[in-house]
Amino acid sequence: MLAEVSTFLQENQWAQDIDWMLDYEPHVIDQWSDNSLKPRIIENFLGDLQEFKQVIAQYNVKMILDVPILFSVTDYQDLTLLHAVSSIVDEILLMSYRDTFEGSNSLLSFIDDSVSILRDLNKPFYLALETQAIDPPYITFFEEGTAAVDSMVLRIDEYFMDEDLYKGTAIHFLYSYLNLDN
Repeated sequence: MLAEVSTFLQENQWAQDIDWMLDYEPHVIDQWSDNSLKPRIIENFLGDLQEFKQVIAQYNVKMILDVPILFSVTDYQDLTLLHAVSSIVDEILLMSYRDTFEGSNSLLSFIDDSVSILRDLNKPFYLALETQAIDPPYITFFEEGTAAVDSMVLRIDEYFMDEDLYKGTAIHFLYSYLNLDN
C-alpha cells in the first residue's frame, strides 16, 4: 500500500497539499484480545505508521490518525498507546462516540483521559461523532437525528472555544449523516 500512496502523491499535485487522515484500527482484529500477541500487533501498527509518515514526509501533508479512546488506557512501554501514536502523527482524531454531552457515560466523561494526555503532549486533536446504526445506541446519533448531531457539534465547539489544540469535530460518516432523520 505504501508504494501506491507514494505513486499517488507523485502523480497528483493536488494531494500533496492536503491532510491525510488514517482510519487504521488494530484493536478490531480478533488477535488483539490475546495478550501474548498484542505487543507484536502494536509494534507492527506503530511501524506501519512510521513508514507511512516517511512516505508523506517530503510533501506538505499532515498525518491525522483516527484513535479510539481505548488507546489512552492501553499500556505501551511505560506510557499508553495514545502517547506512542502521538509521537508519530501530526494530529489525532478521537473517536468520541457518545450521544450525550455531559453526565455519566457522556462525551465529556468518555474523552477526559485522552484529552488530558493530548494536552500534556501539546498534540492537536479533533473529536468524532458517530451517526451509523450501530450498537450500543448511546454511541451514535442514528436515533436522535441531524438536529441532535448539529447541536452536539455546537456544544463541543463552545466548550473547547479557548482550546488551541482543538481543531474541530468530524462526523462519521457523511452518507449516514445525510440520511439521518431531521
